[in-house]
Amino acid sequence: MRWKILSYGFLSAPAAMAIFVLLTYLPSFYAIDKGLGLGLVGVIFAAGRILDGMTDPIIGHMSDNTRTRLGARIPWIIVGIVGFAVSTWLLLVPDGKIGPFYLLLVSSLFFLFYTMFEVPYASTGLEISRDSHERSLLAGSKTFFQVLGVVAVGAVPTMFVGEMDRSLHFSAVIIISACLIGFVLFVGFVPRRDVNAQSKRVRFTTAVKFVKNDMACRTLISAYLVVQSSSALFIALTMLFVSHVMGSDEKLGIFITLFLVSSAVFLPFWVWLSKHHGKAATWRLSIGIGATFLAVPMFAGADNIYVATLFFAGAGATLVCDSVMPTSLLADLVAEHNRKEGGSVAGLYLSLKNTVSKLAFLVPMLIAFPALDLIGFNEANGSDRVADVTFLFFFSGLPVCLRLLALPIMSRWQSSLR
Repeated sequence: MRWKILSYGFLSAPAAMAIFVLLTYLPSFYAIDKGLGLGLVGVIFAAGRILDGMTDPIIGHMSDNTRTRLGARIPWIIVGIVGFAVSTWLLLVPDGKIGPFYLLLVSSLFFLFYTMFEVPYASTGLEISRDSHERSLLAGSKTFFQVLGVVAVGAVPTMFVGEMDRSLHFSAVIIISACLIGFVLFVGFVPRRDVNAQSKRVRFTTAVKFVKNDMACRTLISAYLVVQSSSALFIALTMLFVSHVMGSDEKLGIFITLFLVSSAVFLPFWVWLSKHHGKAATWRLSIGIGATFLAVPMFAGADNIYVATLFFAGAGATLVCDSVMPTSLLADLVAEHNRKEGGSVAGLYLSLKNTVSKLAFLVPMLIAFPALDLIGFNEANGSDRVADVTFLFFFSGLPVCLRLLALPIMSRWQSSLR
């Protein structure tokens, strides 16, 4: 069982690495190094994320209804991984002078193949175990390797200071190598419990009705949207918090590393707690504790190094549960649906969760950033009290409110299962 859990989780590392590099380094690389401009690059990447969200449910449903000798998911994963590896190389290692059309085409291909690989792969985690706790272990393994992958690729720029071309080239090699290793481990050690092989095909409209009429799924996805919106604000504004509020650009890497290490350390605790006290109760507890930690900058010295250390460590320790428990709860719903109705909807359910997560990360882009730009936060640079208070509202206050809003939503969990 141990090899199955580890081998399943490993394949999430290259996907997490690529998304981290894309969100963190590529915008400035293409905008400044390649001379395309921030505005144009932002529009192109935003269009890619919208395309990514639109293709999720389509590919998820199609993989649910695939019938081959290799099973439902493997053909999608093979095609997806090959396209993902090629598009990752083209995106991170552009050859010579490139224009906006190149970035639009390659980024669109990247998001398309990323979805073709990631959705069917992640859907297997909802299907391959009949044991409820083992589903938490599978979700925990996936999250652990995501964190490990981000830490690994995040350290690459420190090896090539001031040489972004070489840094991205080395990152591409790591990502593609991890893809190949992960696929071999996945095929070799993750037994395929193909619930689709003998099950009836489900039309897309019918599958959508299943989701629409599933009160437990609606409850879970609603709470997940609210919590992810909270996390999106915190993550998107972290760089501004460290550089403008704390005035410590050089400590950004330290705080991000602290956040990720704390996530990895506390991940086993949440999985253990869910086994003894239930997944929904565990997630509610982490939501509440997470709200407490996210409130710290509002009531303690936001520019205090010790307060910031406590804040990032606590945020990492609690927010990691937001990844594991909703996925494991969703796997339980898929198992129950397959038992009652027949016909797998794992891909569609998983793609719905992914789409919600992607929509949540538009919140800071559409609300926080325009508002902060309107009041001149960047120009104020810590000298305007109104600007500082407004920033802390988006970075701390609103995320706390959103997490508190999620608690009454999840309090309906047990009744939604009936």
